[in-house]
Amino acid sequence: MIEGLWVVRFLQPDPEAFGIMSGVAVIETGRILGGDSGFVYIGEIQPKMEAGWPIEVRVKRHDPRVESIFGDIDDYVLQGILEENEAPDGVNQYVMRFDLGGGAIPIVVGLTKAADLP
Repeated sequence: MIEGLWVVRFLQPDPEAFGIMSGVAVIETGRILGGDSGFVYIGEIQPKMEAGWPIEVRVKRHDPRVESIFGDIDDYVLQGILEENEAPDGVNQYVMRFDLGGGAIPIVVGLTKAADLP
């Protein structure tokens, strides 16, 4: 159910401040592959646990004109969890939460399934 092509929408911090609103990602056989206008995402997703699916995503800049939410940084790794949330309309939605620790604002990304994989 989690495998597929996903539209990735940045929810927190405010994406408009960084010029990146959304991207795409493929989740297949424990891998996450995707990107947006400035960065590529390469990661792993572990089997589901109580809270959700543990994830680790390496984010690497491919367009030097696009700035990271962390400033002038080209390559970093985020660790977090993919959670399934039921929306008010009964449709399942997914959210990736990355807790940066140290009082930093968490990164929250919403996922909408665009297609199942063949």
